[in-house]
Amino acid sequence: MTLSVQLYSLRDQLLDDRAGTLQQLAEIGFDEFEPFGLGESGIALEERLSDARALSKVCASLGVSTSITHAAVPADLDELIAELDALGARTIIVPNPKKVSGFDAQIFESPSRIAQFADRMNTVAEKLASHGIALGYHNHEFEWSGASGREGMAALWDLLSPAIRAEVDIYWATVAGINVPDYLRSISDRVIALHVKDGPAQRGLGQTPLGTGDVDVGACLAAAPEAATVLEIDVTDLDRLTLLKDNARWLKAAA
Repeated sequence: MTLSVQLYSLRDQLLDDRAGTLQQLAEIGFDEFEPFGLGESGIALEERLSDARALSKVCASLGVSTSITHAAVPADLDELIAELDALGARTIIVPNPKKVSGFDAQIFESPSRIAQFADRMNTVAEKLASHGIALGYHNHEFEWSGASGREGMAALWDLLSPAIRAEVDIYWATVAGINVPDYLRSISDRVIALHVKDGPAQRGLGQTPLGTGDVDVGACLAAAPEAATVLEIDVTDLDRLTLLKDNARWLKAAA
Protein backbone atom coordinates (compact mmCIF):
# COMPACT_ATOMS: atom_id res chain seq x y z
CA MET A 1 0.00 0.00 0.00
CA THR A 2 1.24 3.47 -0.93
CA LEU A 3 0.42 5.69 2.02
CA SER A 4 0.03 9.47 1.78
CA VAL A 5 -0.72 12.22 4.27
CA GLN A 6 -2.39 15.58 3.69
CA LEU A 7 0.03 18.07 5.22
CA TYR A 8 -2.86 20.27 6.40
CA SER A 9 -3.16 17.72 9.22
CA LEU A 10 -0.06 19.23 10.86
CA ARG A 11 -0.45 22.80 9.65
CA ASP A 12 0.62 24.41 12.93
CA GLN A 13 3.63 22.14 13.39
CA LEU A 14 4.75 22.86 9.82
CA LEU A 15 4.75 26.58 10.53
CA ASP A 16 7.01 26.05 13.53
CA ASP A 17 9.40 23.49 12.03
CA ARG A 18 8.66 22.28 8.52
CA ALA A 19 11.78 20.19 7.97
CA GLY A 20 11.52 18.48 11.36
CA THR A 21 7.80 17.79 10.99
CA LEU A 22 8.25 16.29 7.52
CA GLN A 23 11.06 14.14 8.87
CA GLN A 24 8.71 12.78 11.56
CA LEU A 25 6.07 11.98 8.94
CA ALA A 26 8.61 10.15 6.79
CA GLU A 27 9.70 8.11 9.82
CA ILE A 28 6.08 6.99 10.32
CA GLY A 29 6.31 5.46 6.86
CA PHE A 30 4.46 7.84 4.57
CA ASP A 31 5.50 7.41 0.94
CA GLU A 32 3.81 10.56 -0.31
CA PHE A 33 2.98 13.98 1.06
CA GLU A 34 -0.04 15.92 -0.20
CA PRO A 35 0.77 19.64 0.18
CA PHE A 36 -1.77 22.45 0.35
CA GLY A 37 -1.87 26.19 -0.18
CA LEU A 38 -0.63 26.52 -3.75
CA GLY A 39 -2.30 29.12 -5.95
CA GLU A 40 -3.34 31.30 -3.02
CA SER A 41 -3.61 35.03 -3.66
CA GLY A 42 -2.04 37.65 -1.44
CA ILE A 43 1.48 36.24 -1.64
CA ALA A 44 3.97 37.36 -4.29
CA LEU A 45 4.63 34.77 -6.97
CA GLU A 46 8.37 34.68 -6.35
CA GLU A 47 7.76 33.91 -2.68
CA ARG A 48 5.34 31.12 -3.61
CA LEU A 49 7.82 29.67 -6.10
CA SER A 50 10.63 29.79 -3.56
CA ASP A 51 8.47 28.00 -1.02
CA ALA A 52 7.48 25.30 -3.54
CA ARG A 53 11.11 24.69 -4.47
CA ALA A 54 12.13 24.49 -0.81
CA LEU A 55 9.36 21.99 -0.04
CA SER A 56 10.31 19.91 -3.07
CA LYS A 57 13.94 19.85 -1.96
CA VAL A 58 13.08 18.63 1.56
CA CYS A 59 10.74 15.96 0.21
CA ALA A 60 13.37 14.73 -2.25
CA SER A 61 15.89 14.43 0.57
CA LEU A 62 13.39 12.24 2.46
CA GLY A 63 12.59 10.11 -0.58
CA VAL A 64 8.95 11.20 -0.51
CA SER A 65 6.78 12.08 -3.53
CA THR A 66 4.51 15.13 -3.87
CA SER A 67 2.66 14.16 -7.04
CA ILE A 68 -0.77 15.34 -5.81
CA THR A 69 -1.41 18.68 -4.14
CA HIS A 70 -4.38 20.72 -3.00
CA ALA A 71 -4.42 24.10 -4.68
CA ALA A 72 -6.52 27.16 -5.30
CA VAL A 73 -7.24 28.07 -8.90
CA PRO A 74 -6.35 31.74 -9.45
CA ALA A 75 -7.45 33.84 -12.39
CA ASP A 76 -3.89 33.61 -13.78
CA LEU A 77 -3.35 29.91 -14.42
CA ASP A 78 0.21 30.48 -15.62
CA GLU A 79 1.23 31.38 -12.06
CA LEU A 80 -0.30 28.18 -10.71
CA ILE A 81 1.41 26.11 -13.40
CA ALA A 82 4.76 27.67 -12.46
CA GLU A 83 4.17 26.70 -8.80
CA LEU A 84 3.27 23.14 -9.75
CA ASP A 85 6.40 22.86 -11.88
CA ALA A 86 8.50 24.14 -8.97
CA LEU A 87 6.95 21.59 -6.60
CA GLY A 88 6.91 18.74 -9.08
CA ALA A 89 3.20 17.99 -8.66
CA ARG A 90 1.27 16.69 -11.67
CA THR A 91 -2.23 16.54 -10.16
CA ILE A 92 -4.05 19.34 -8.35
CA ILE A 93 -7.14 18.87 -6.23
CA VAL A 94 -9.57 21.74 -5.67
CA PRO A 95 -10.53 21.37 -1.98
CA ASN A 96 -13.52 23.72 -2.04
CA PRO A 97 -15.36 25.74 -4.73
CA LYS A 98 -14.31 28.97 -3.01
CA LYS A 99 -10.73 28.13 -3.93
CA VAL A 100 -11.61 28.74 -7.59
CA SER A 101 -11.41 32.42 -8.53
CA GLY A 102 -14.88 33.91 -8.88
CA PHE A 103 -16.76 31.24 -6.91
CA ASP A 104 -17.75 30.46 -3.34
CA ALA A 105 -18.93 27.48 -1.32
CA GLN A 106 -22.58 28.27 -2.13
CA ILE A 107 -22.55 26.95 -5.69
CA PHE A 108 -24.79 24.03 -4.68
CA GLU A 109 -27.64 26.43 -3.93
CA SER A 110 -28.79 26.43 -7.57
CA PRO A 111 -28.35 24.38 -10.76
CA SER A 112 -27.15 27.44 -12.67
CA ARG A 113 -24.31 28.04 -10.23
CA ILE A 114 -23.31 24.38 -10.40
CA ALA A 115 -23.22 24.70 -14.20
CA GLN A 116 -21.10 27.85 -14.07
CA PHE A 117 -18.63 26.18 -11.72
CA ALA A 118 -18.43 23.07 -13.90
CA ASP A 119 -17.78 25.18 -16.97
CA ARG A 120 -14.89 26.96 -15.24
CA MET A 121 -13.43 23.68 -14.00
CA ASN A 122 -13.63 22.20 -17.50
CA THR A 123 -11.80 25.20 -18.96
CA VAL A 124 -9.11 24.95 -16.28
CA ALA A 125 -8.75 21.20 -16.81
CA GLU A 126 -8.20 21.68 -20.53
CA LYS A 127 -5.41 24.23 -20.03
CA LEU A 128 -3.73 22.23 -17.28
CA ALA A 129 -3.86 19.10 -19.42
CA SER A 130 -1.87 20.89 -22.12
CA HIS A 131 0.91 21.16 -19.50
CA GLY A 132 0.63 17.54 -18.39
CA ILE A 133 -1.31 18.40 -15.22
CA ALA A 134 -4.55 16.72 -14.12
CA LEU A 135 -7.37 18.39 -12.16
CA GLY A 136 -9.56 16.90 -9.45
CA TYR A 137 -12.19 17.84 -6.86
CA HIS A 138 -12.35 17.04 -3.12
CA ASN A 139 -15.68 16.96 -1.29
CA HIS A 140 -16.82 18.03 2.15
CA GLU A 141 -20.37 17.48 3.34
CA PHE A 142 -22.06 20.63 2.04
CA GLU A 143 -22.16 19.34 -1.54
CA TRP A 144 -25.10 17.14 -0.52
CA SER A 145 -26.85 19.60 1.79
CA GLY A 146 -27.43 22.70 -0.35
CA ALA A 147 -30.69 23.71 -1.98
CA SER A 148 -29.95 21.28 -4.80
CA GLY A 149 -29.91 18.45 -2.28
CA ARG A 150 -28.27 15.14 -3.04
CA GLU A 151 -28.83 15.72 -6.73
CA GLY A 152 -26.38 18.63 -6.66
CA MET A 153 -23.24 16.52 -6.45
CA ALA A 154 -24.51 14.15 -9.12
CA ALA A 155 -25.29 17.12 -11.35
CA LEU A 156 -21.76 18.44 -10.90
CA TRP A 157 -20.17 15.14 -11.96
CA ASP A 158 -22.54 14.96 -14.95
CA LEU A 159 -21.32 18.37 -16.11
CA LEU A 160 -17.61 17.94 -15.42
CA SER A 161 -15.26 16.68 -18.10
CA PRO A 162 -14.46 12.95 -17.81
CA ALA A 163 -10.83 14.02 -17.36
CA ILE A 164 -11.57 15.60 -13.96
CA ARG A 165 -10.78 13.22 -11.12
CA ALA A 166 -12.30 12.71 -7.66
CA GLU A 167 -10.55 12.70 -4.32
CA VAL A 168 -13.30 11.44 -2.02
CA ASP A 169 -13.21 12.42 1.63
CA ILE A 170 -14.92 9.40 3.14
CA TYR A 171 -15.38 11.08 6.53
CA TRP A 172 -17.19 14.17 5.24
CA ALA A 173 -19.26 12.08 2.85
CA THR A 174 -20.32 10.00 5.86
CA VAL A 175 -21.22 13.20 7.73
CA ALA A 176 -23.43 14.10 4.74
CA GLY A 177 -25.35 10.88 5.34
CA ILE A 178 -24.66 9.16 2.04
CA ASN A 179 -23.72 5.53 1.47
CA VAL A 180 -20.06 6.13 0.75
CA PRO A 181 -19.14 2.72 -0.74
CA ASP A 182 -22.06 3.03 -3.18
CA TYR A 183 -21.01 6.57 -4.04
CA LEU A 184 -17.44 5.44 -4.70
CA ARG A 185 -18.65 2.72 -7.02
CA SER A 186 -20.92 5.19 -8.85
CA ILE A 187 -17.93 7.37 -9.82
CA SER A 188 -15.31 4.63 -9.86
CA ASP A 189 -13.84 5.81 -13.18
CA ARG A 190 -12.96 9.16 -11.57
CA VAL A 191 -11.71 8.19 -8.11
CA ILE A 192 -7.94 8.55 -7.73
CA ALA A 193 -7.63 9.07 -3.96
CA LEU A 194 -9.48 8.74 -0.67
CA HIS A 195 -9.10 11.07 2.28
CA VAL A 196 -9.29 8.65 5.16
CA LYS A 197 -10.29 9.57 8.71
CA ASP A 198 -12.83 8.48 11.28
CA GLY A 199 -14.91 9.86 14.12
CA PRO A 200 -18.49 10.79 15.02
CA ALA A 201 -20.31 11.67 11.81
CA GLN A 202 -21.23 15.13 13.00
CA ARG A 203 -19.71 18.49 12.13
CA GLY A 204 -17.93 20.11 15.06
CA LEU A 205 -16.85 16.90 16.74
CA GLY A 206 -13.24 15.79 16.72
CA GLN A 207 -11.83 12.95 14.66
CA THR A 208 -10.70 9.75 16.35
CA PRO A 209 -8.55 6.70 15.48
CA LEU A 210 -9.63 4.62 12.50
CA GLY A 211 -12.09 1.93 13.50
CA THR A 212 -13.52 3.89 16.44
CA GLY A 213 -16.02 6.17 14.69
CA ASP A 214 -18.98 6.10 12.31
CA VAL A 215 -17.02 5.68 9.06
CA ASP A 216 -16.98 2.19 7.53
CA VAL A 217 -13.36 2.56 6.50
CA GLY A 218 -12.91 -1.04 5.41
CA ALA A 219 -15.94 -0.97 3.09
CA CYS A 220 -14.77 2.33 1.57
CA LEU A 221 -11.29 0.98 0.88
CA ALA A 222 -12.79 -2.14 -0.69
CA ALA A 223 -15.05 -0.02 -2.92
CA ALA A 224 -12.07 1.88 -4.38
CA PRO A 225 -9.14 -0.56 -4.26
CA GLU A 226 -7.01 1.33 -6.80
CA ALA A 227 -7.33 4.72 -5.10
CA ALA A 228 -4.43 6.29 -3.22
CA THR A 229 -4.94 6.30 0.55
CA VAL A 230 -4.42 9.74 2.08
CA LEU A 231 -4.64 10.21 5.84
CA GLU A 232 -5.92 13.58 7.04
CA ILE A 233 -7.00 15.23 10.27
CA ASP A 234 -9.23 18.30 10.25
CA VAL A 235 -10.25 18.63 13.88
CA THR A 236 -9.29 16.46 16.85
CA ASP A 237 -8.78 16.62 20.59
CA LEU A 238 -5.94 14.11 20.29
CA ASP A 239 -2.26 14.60 19.56
CA ARG A 240 -2.17 14.93 15.78
CA LEU A 241 1.13 13.20 15.12
CA THR A 242 0.19 10.28 17.37
CA LEU A 243 -3.19 9.98 15.65
CA LEU A 244 -1.55 9.88 12.22
CA LYS A 245 0.88 7.23 13.44
CA ASP A 246 -1.94 5.10 14.88
CA ASN A 247 -4.01 5.48 11.71
CA ALA A 248 -1.06 4.50 9.52
CA ARG A 249 -0.54 1.40 11.65
CA TRP A 250 -4.27 0.53 11.37
CA LEU A 251 -4.21 0.84 7.57
CA LYS A 252 -1.11 -1.30 7.19
CA ALA A 253 -2.64 -3.98 9.38
CA ALA A 254 -5.86 -3.88 7.38
CA ALA A 255 -4.11 -4.09 3.98
